[in-house]
Amino acid sequence: MSDNIKDLLLVGTGAMAIEYIKVLDGLQKTYDVVGNSNRSVTAFKEQTGVHAYCGGIEKYVTENRGHLFPNYAIVAIDGEKLCEASEMLIESGVKHILIEKPGAITQSQMKRLVKKAEEKKVNVFIGYNRRFYASVEKAEEIIKKDGGILSLNFEFTEWSHVIEKTANSKEIKEKWFLMNSSHVVDLAFYFMGNPKVMHTHIKGEKEWHPAGSIYCGCGESEKGILFTYQANWGAPGRWGIEILTKNHRLYLRPMEKLSIQEIGSVAVRECEIDDEMDLKYKAGLFREVEELFNHSETVTRLCTLQEQEYHMTIYEQISGECY
Repeated sequence: MSDNIKDLLLVGTGAMAIEYIKVLDGLQKTYDVVGNSNRSVTAFKEQTGVHAYCGGIEKYVTENRGHLFPNYAIVAIDGEKLCEASEMLIESGVKHILIEKPGAITQSQMKRLVKKAEEKKVNVFIGYNRRFYASVEKAEEIIKKDGGILSLNFEFTEWSHVIEKTANSKEIKEKWFLMNSSHVVDLAFYFMGNPKVMHTHIKGEKEWHPAGSIYCGCGESEKGILFTYQANWGAPGRWGIEILTKNHRLYLRPMEKLSIQEIGSVAVRECEIDDEMDLKYKAGLFREVEELFNHSETVTRLCTLQEQEYHMTIYEQISGECY
């Protein structure tokens, strides 16, 4: 590590790390990058022109012990290693960390991470970039004008025929709801608040996901909003959220877009949104990283570590997965 402390340390050299580099350059931030293997570091430099340290975060921390680390870090590596890498950064003095979702893949990992972050007074956030879509911000404007949400429903159908052929590990596939579908549910909870009462139903299974494949449920959120959800991982479908207010039905399907239906009409039209940054960068990512640097200590759009710890208990109920 050079004596010139950078704004941020990026851990990872995969596809998401490349997207983060584009954003960091757009924000004119300085950074160091830590990769794992020679192969990944070489491929990363070929695609970005950026040099990355090789050997992994453990080696990097060991070799730089005693040096000052940046105040900010982003962890964008495989799910199984997220927690361990984040703990090392907390111990190294980093004060604000954004971890790619889900942050940890077991409850015990998450509890350990929360305890360590609170002891060291470190702000740790989980990378649910859909909270920062331009479509979501526009939906919030309409909801506020209409006086709030009356009810909400969401779908988190996954394409099983695609997932089963991927190179993801058995452990990751068995926790696919947490690893992937939670993007939808996190955003639904962001809009309506956490469930206060919830009834869940699970049927079916896939060879790669024995916990279930058909889901439905309903309940009431802490804000008094009634909600329903469904998903069928063995049938056609896609992610989506529908929000009902006294004047409108708002459709986030696809979630990067916002469609709107007005009361007294069956017509559904696409709503104009200011999505310039979502088109220039990976959708939601620019605003998410921007808020990492500028977030308030009391109010933030970012998903906090403590929030994710609580959500994991709900995700188990919905998905049947065991964390």
